[in-house]
Amino acid sequence: MYVFDENYNIKFLSVLNFLDKNEKRNHVKIVVNKNENPIMCQDNQVYVTDNTGKLISQFERDGDSVRSLDISNNNDIMIALHYSSAVEIFSTEGNLKSDIKVPEGHKVKEVAFHHCTGKIFVLTFVIKLDSLFLLGYSETGEL
Repeated sequence: MYVFDENYNIKFLSVLNFLDKNEKRNHVKIVVNKNENPIMCQDNQVYVTDNTGKLISQFERDGDSVRSLDISNNNDIMIALHYSSAVEIFSTEGNLKSDIKVPEGHKVKEVAFHHCTGKIFVLTFVIKLDSLFLLGYSETGEL
């Protein structure tokens, strides 16, 4: 991981040895929380690092691989699983805090947090209708 200053000069390089180097598992999703700590997902593994790339915590979530993730205003990790019926919300320590269930027949594709409004947006797909839906939720999970 390269870390740049405001003028795009390399400040330092950190080797992320904790990531799986298997060619079939090389896709990594990454977001940064308000403390400037990167959070990375590779398949169903979640890694929380400090801003130098040093591993702070990691956890494995059960089930399918992570499709997308984002961070809430209070640093909760929101995880959308591959075509599941819920978004899972974890603490940075890996404790499941809650989940947001989408309406029946919907399958989660993506999750995003709007930091100005505090809303959680979930993109879903309904197979029977061959349609996408954008659902907005409060931080408490209210549609």
